[in-house]
Amino acid sequence: MTAGHLPAPPPCHGRVADGKGSRRPSKADQKKALERSLEQSKSTIVFELTSHPLRQPVNPRFYPYYLRVLNGDMAAILDYCDREWPVDSYYELIGRLVTLQSDGAVKQIVAEIARRGNPFYPNEEDAYEHWYNTLKRDCKRARAFIRHKYRADASVKREQLWNPYVNQCYISRRDRKGAARSEEIRKLKEWAETGDSHRREPPSLNDMVDRFSINRLVPKQIFFELAESYRISWDRAGQDKRCRNRRFRWTPSFIARKHACEMVGISPNTVSHKNRRK
Repeated sequence: MTAGHLPAPPPCHGRVADGKGSRRPSKADQKKALERSLEQSKSTIVFELTSHPLRQPVNPRFYPYYLRVLNGDMAAILDYCDREWPVDSYYELIGRLVTLQSDGAVKQIVAEIARRGNPFYPNEEDAYEHWYNTLKRDCKRARAFIRHKYRADASVKREQLWNPYVNQCYISRRDRKGAARSEEIRKLKEWAETGDSHRREPPSLNDMVDRFSINRLVPKQIFFELAESYRISWDRAGQDKRCRNRRFRWTPSFIARKHACEMVGISPNTVSHKNRRK
């Protein structure tokens, strides 16, 4: 075949070449995909916001858009992103979406917000710092509880500490007491074991940490890591026998760093490390 008589390229069928021999979706296809994500994410986002509303009062600038979201109009999120200056309530909503990215449709919305270059979108570094600081705070609190229990009874097992930990350290945002507070604790434990009925699957780590951190708690799997210890056989004069028989495997900071990286989707090797043992 001579030059000048090359066959015509095949039709793109709605996709355009990216210059590397592959095809990428056309703008029309991208728009349709985004519209599908907005529709598919509706039940997840509305359920999250009705179960756990944004802090009150919602910023007046964002409030009309918030009402649209509660009524199932997910496009309101992107409308606000494009038209208004970000405020605290909007930033809080974006933070909620970040924790719901186990839902593929929500993840697509988060990616679209990032693509549009919203300066208040929490990038990987900001998201990591937020979850690391949140987890570190709650891990330290849980470790103090565990240490106290181990000193009181050196034979106690970590599995025996979970229910007392939640019952004693749970913080009700509504300052409820007695039966009402107990009901909140029961629902939290049940949700952690079974998830939400509309999802039909256990909650993700992001969902777990988000929900438990509201009450200054850590999820069970993180609590068990904080309680993991080993016995040591050597002796030191003048040291409390009950303390020297146990040593924790990891510091609260190490565990917070590990799970914050997992939540954001980055490697622990990309952040600084401290000594694992304490």
